[in-house]
Amino acid sequence: MITSLGGQKTFAVAELCHKAQVGEPLWIGVAGSSEISHNMRDDIYWETYYNSHRPFNSLVNKTEASKESAILFLKLEELIEIFMNVQKWTEVFHGIVSNTLSCVDLCELGNTEGVLSDSLQLIRAQIHLPSPLISPRDSEFVRYCHKISDGAWCIVDFSLNWFSSHRLPYLRKRPSGCLIREMPNGYCKVTWVEHVEVAGEVVHDICKPLFSAGLAYGARRWLVALLHNCQRLPTAFSALNFGVSLEGRRSFLSLTSRLVKTFCSTFGASALGTSWQKLPPTPGEYIAYMVKKNNSDPGAPLGVILSASISIFVPVTLNMAFDYIRDVNSRPQWDALCWQGLVQQLASIPTGSEPGNCASIMSVGDGGPGSGNMMIVQESRIDSTGGYLVYVPMDVVAVNRVVQGQDSRTVVVLPSGFSLLPACRGAQNGGGCLLTVAFQFLIATSNIPASEASLELAEKLVVTTAQNVCNGMLSGL
Repeated sequence: MITSLGGQKTFAVAELCHKAQVGEPLWIGVAGSSEISHNMRDDIYWETYYNSHRPFNSLVNKTEASKESAILFLKLEELIEIFMNVQKWTEVFHGIVSNTLSCVDLCELGNTEGVLSDSLQLIRAQIHLPSPLISPRDSEFVRYCHKISDGAWCIVDFSLNWFSSHRLPYLRKRPSGCLIREMPNGYCKVTWVEHVEVAGEVVHDICKPLFSAGLAYGARRWLVALLHNCQRLPTAFSALNFGVSLEGRRSFLSLTSRLVKTFCSTFGASALGTSWQKLPPTPGEYIAYMVKKNNSDPGAPLGVILSASISIFVPVTLNMAFDYIRDVNSRPQWDALCWQGLVQQLASIPTGSEPGNCASIMSVGDGGPGSGNMMIVQESRIDSTGGYLVYVPMDVVAVNRVVQGQDSRTVVVLPSGFSLLPACRGAQNGGGCLLTVAFQFLIATSNIPASEASLELAEKLVVTTAQNVCNGMLSGL
């Protein structure tokens, strides 16, 4: 057994590099996936690396291991900076990482080609998925950056031992991370391995297919998030016919990015020690709410904010659900902001290769006096691991200032929206999805508890919206 940190990091690099490069029998292809997506055989892992069977551990109730590869248009030093700068890491993976509780630099031994080589960090973080059905996870691990050879690097994460956490579930990382190979013309090939042991987690039946397919916290989710980060700005800035300057696009995209990050951090916030409460369950519905006070964030309204979310299973495919909530023609059927009104898309900037990946501006009105003074700003995204649509109402003057290039950081927003996760459970049309509807409300400008009337209003809005969306989707089948 290796006890020294130096020995453990050397062993972790060797194991990660081997796992990233071998195929069968250690890895088996995932049904319905591309040839670069794999899950691990746990029995082969223990025979290969430890020449033994899995040792009994009363803490562990499951193991997850997956591998995925992709080619990214990103320079090597920029890619490594994302991992070794914990603030950037948290921002890039905002849809997965709730918060980084601590990061301690253990050592920085060198600088190779502008990149920190043999750097060690001790990180404690919490990860989440945006649904009240899925508990966030705690983890503590060492991150090690190492140059293997010219043009080849690895970023390896590994846990030293089980740590005492204030909450369950939490996880231990077996050697996980990225094998990075530099390619010509600013590209890198990344092979991602995610291998963890989980303690104290109970997964709802609806979500079990998501976990078993490796789409919950597996390698594909992490790598797709990284790929989207690489595509977002280059795609948006190369798009034609938006009608505003590059400064305006940059300001607008900064605003919609903040919407998404705020939405993800809020509805993964049970990982932050904030007090999510569950409302009495209704069959097939899972509702949670949280009350928090904003005293200092200039980008959100000051006062008491009520956040509420509901998750339901919808028996349609992920793409069908996403297309429905994005359709401006169906929006008046579910959106209380434009109930039975006229919704028009005024502009849309692509942010990725999928047609639905975009940042948009819509006008809302009924044709009467003052019609069109309110706009909706939103960003939407979909991939094989899920999708989201996040939006906020804004007045036309504020939107015009943003698209003219003024600093959007001063714009006060309180985003609401949807998240979608694949959940194949006896659904029509070859699949189903977990739909989460999430709203935020400013309920007071002083520090007072949420009233019963506020909770009832929030519950009614999320439940009614979820029901209207579900009914609208099913009526089109």
